[in-house]
Amino acid sequence: MAKVGRKVQYERLTPVGIYLDEALRLANMSRAELARRAGMEASIVTRVCNGERTVGRNTLLEWCSFVACPEWLETLFLNAASYASREQEARAIQEAQAIVAEVLDKTFLEDSIVS
Repeated sequence: MAKVGRKVQYERLTPVGIYLDEALRLANMSRAELARRAGMEASIVTRVCNGERTVGRNTLLEWCSFVACPEWLETLFLNAASYASREQEARAIQEAQAIVAEVLDKTFLEDSIVS
């Protein structure tokens, strides 16, 4: 039988908390279990859910891996915390590389014409 904890006060949850609780529900995991796997106090997870504390992107990604968070939910969760998802980060890197390549090509062409 699953261990029953305190009742979640959904009205206190931030969007981050709502998405994290949904990921936990899908994984059939409690906040306390997530905290144990992450090696932290359960109160930290609760405080993040309530908007009383923030954690870094790497911590949120770690939490997503612990609960096997679906990609669509991971994106919503990270975006709610003002972080880019893995897909968004990869796309931004590709766009930046394309811009750099274009600038380098243009600079090379200009240098060739001047020489």
